Amino acid sequence: MAYKNERGFKTVKVDGQDDVVADGATDQIEFVASSGMTITTDASNDTITFASSGGGGTSISDSDGDTKVQVEESSDEDKIRFDTAGSQRMVITDAGKVGIGVAAPQYMVDVSGDIRVRGGDIRDNSGNAAITMDGSANVTVPNNLVVDGNGSTGGITITDGSIAMRTGTGSVAQIDMYCESSNAHKVSIKAPAHASFSGDVNFRLPASHGSSGQALITDGSGNTSWSTISGGGGSVRTVGVDTDGNGSTDNTLETSESLILKAGTNVTMSETGGVVTINSSASGGGGSSESSDSYTLGYATLNASTSGTVSGALTVPAGKTITGFSMHVDTAFVHSYGGSYHTGHLSIDGSGLSPTNSSDTIIQPKAAYEQYGSVSSGTGYWGTAGAHAASMTRLVVGSSNLDIDFKWLSQSQTLTAGSATIKVYYI
Repeated sequence: MAYKNERGFKTVKVDGQDDVVADGATDQIEFVASSGMTITTDASNDTITFASSGGGGTSISDSDGDTKVQVEESSDEDKIRFDTAGSQRMVITDAGKVGIGVAAPQYMVDVSGDIRVRGGDIRDNSGNAAITMDGSANVTVPNNLVVDGNGSTGGITITDGSIAMRTGTGSVAQIDMYCESSNAHKVSIKAPAHASFSGDVNFRLPASHGSSGQALITDGSGNTSWSTISGGGGSVRTVGVDTDGNGSTDNTLETSESLILKAGTNVTMSETGGVVTINSSASGGGGSSESSDSYTLGYATLNASTSGTVSGALTVPAGKTITGFSMHVDTAFVHSYGGSYHTGHLSIDGSGLSPTNSSDTIIQPKAAYEQYGSVSSGTGYWGTAGAHAASMTRLVVGSSNLDIDFKWLSQSQTLTAGSATIKVYYI
């Protein structure tokens, strides 16, 4: 621009720079186009036009080109790329997806690295605060939180004052608590299986710690409390007592009753720390608890034995002392007509006893038996040595196991009915 006269301007003011002043007739103001720019003048209209060269340009960059914004890195790709120090930092795709540290974002915002929220909210599509952060690592979920599921058919739902655990795997919900050493052990709390439920189960904990030695009890409706249990071992609920040794429960101890253990003949009892010990006080007894062996037979078994003997049905280990026998006839033994006395008895080989007997020891029924009839149901057998002996005899087994046989006299006749349970008791 040439300086013409006093009526034209002679000073160009540039913000932040020195003013350019045309203070003489020969002074000029020159506009210099930089790289990527063209300057066009129109003298007739007194205009100057500044334009980017190449018809609009595709990038803005610094002088060395390593920090730039590109709108078309390749032909018509329709992406905006942001580079600093020679590396791409962010991209906006043609679908509006923003990738930070990600070249090909898969979501509307796709970030590789940490995101810092300096006290603010993450909001849902209605603008409600879904996650609130206070800038001090405190995070608040204002509404329900559902983890690993939909909160209906599976997952853990955390609501104000409530945690609900649902399972979509087919296994019952459970809580696993592991030990401190490499998680080697755990304690699990599980819900019962579906088939075990008859309704919902609700427990309400007591409002205190209770006292030392107390136990947690329930009222049957889910309300729990602390209670001192008499004796420290809990209360006896139901006890079955086999009074006749037939293997069935003949008496039931009710909840309001007490169980009393009473020492009988040749038996001693002691109690230490709530444990009751029962011993035999008789000579040769060994001081151990009584054991038993049992065998149930029917008439078909006896008919199959041509000798009239079922051998080895009852076995007493060596060194034991026989304390008694029982034979409970569940169904009467009946045979066809003929023969002499048809009855059953237990036979003990005398050679297996100590001291050795010269003959078998025979245990016969205390009840009457009939020549041509049957041994009646409920018949009891004496625990005695010798036929019809009146007093108890202790039989000591020798160095080898002792077999006890059941014999049916006059096996020539076929049995048509009958069954019995035979027991031997020893210590």
